[in-house]
This record gives sequence, structure tokens and C-alpha cells, in this order.
Amino acid sequence: ARLNEYILRLEDNRSAEEECEYLTEFEQMKEAVLLGLRMNCGIKIEDIRQRFHGYFDEERQKKISDFIKDGFLMEEKGFLKTTAKGRLVLDELCARLI
Repeated sequence: ARLNEYILRLEDNRSAEEECEYLTEFEQMKEAVLLGLRMNCGIKIEDIRQRFHGYFDEERQKKISDFIKDGFLMEEKGFLKTTAKGRLVLDELCARLI
């Protein structure tokens, strides 16, 4: 937020970090899904399942399947991606998924 201060810290070999936030595993999962689905490549489904296995239960799997059937998401080469239709309502999809 303060570019000049950031540059000065780096020039003085000090840390540029102002603050740090620690996320719970559930918060990490939410971030991974929310940010990943905003990317064109999507999220690698198997990586998410392995990393957050406790949160990707049958209920979430069913929601994903329903979103695919309804044309909001698609699975392509192991990646879960939004469709053009899904991008228009991505925040709502994520809220329902998480």
C-alpha cells in the first residue's frame, strides 16, 4: 500500500512484509478454490482432493457434479474450470460450493 516505504525497506535489507495472516486449513481450501476457479486453467481436482480431503466430501462432490450438469463448471483433463456461463455467477457458485 505504501510503495516508497516498501522500496526503502528493501534498500535497507529489511523485510518488506508489513503483516502476516495465518489461515486455517478450511480457509486455505476456500482460497485455493476461489482463486483457482478465477484462473483460465482452473484447479487440478486431484490436488485439491488430496490436500483438503476432509473438506471435499460427498456433498461437495455432488455440488460439483450438479454445477457441471447445469453448465456452470466443466472438467477438462483433470482440471475443474468455469464455463462462460459459470464466470458470470462465479461468486455465487463458490459460496454454494464452500
